Amino acid sequence: MQFKNLLNLLFLSVLSISLNCQKDNKSDTKIEIKNTIKNEIKVSEKTKDTGDFDENSVLTFPINGWNKWGNIAVKDTNNSILINGDFQSAAGYVYESKSIRYGGYLLNISIKGTDRCKLHYNQIFKLEIDGDALRPNQINKECPNDPDFICGGDGTVSFNLPKNFNKIQFVFWNAKLENLLISGQLIKKE
Repeated sequence: MQFKNLLNLLFLSVLSISLNCQKDNKSDTKIEIKNTIKNEIKVSEKTKDTGDFDENSVLTFPINGWNKWGNIAVKDTNNSILINGDFQSAAGYVYESKSIRYGGYLLNISIKGTDRCKLHYNQIFKLEIDGDALRPNQINKECPNDPDFICGGDGTVSFNLPKNFNKIQFVFWNAKLENLLISGQLIKKE
């Protein structure tokens, strides 16, 4: 239904352009019409997990190039990270800056490769913001023995990022990680 409405809007906009261009052949008019169409053809969606957002507000989460700690190896791949490691305590992947600009966004983390990993109590990771665990939006992803950790297999888990923060990190506990692939998407909530 939404796609059909978009096509109708696009058709009417193109018709409007051709009529206006025939009336007035000035280049200023053409530019104004193009800008109006760009602003009118933004498709908004409403989803259960994310609230209102505009498709132009979806960004790739910049997960590459952070700092690792503990006994893990991190390989940057195309907008994702591939993690390997064998450790009996904590290890992590962290980014710290006074200029983190993703406050207030919804963060969707995609996880793949859990079937190759040995996880303590099925715990994949916990996400910390400024040293405090951030709980996921999906309660079924919380581990029963420690709800700060994400449990389960491959999939996507969502977090509402706070407005202001300076440090974000993935913390792993007592695991053997083999090619665990993590990537993310940021959605600006309106």
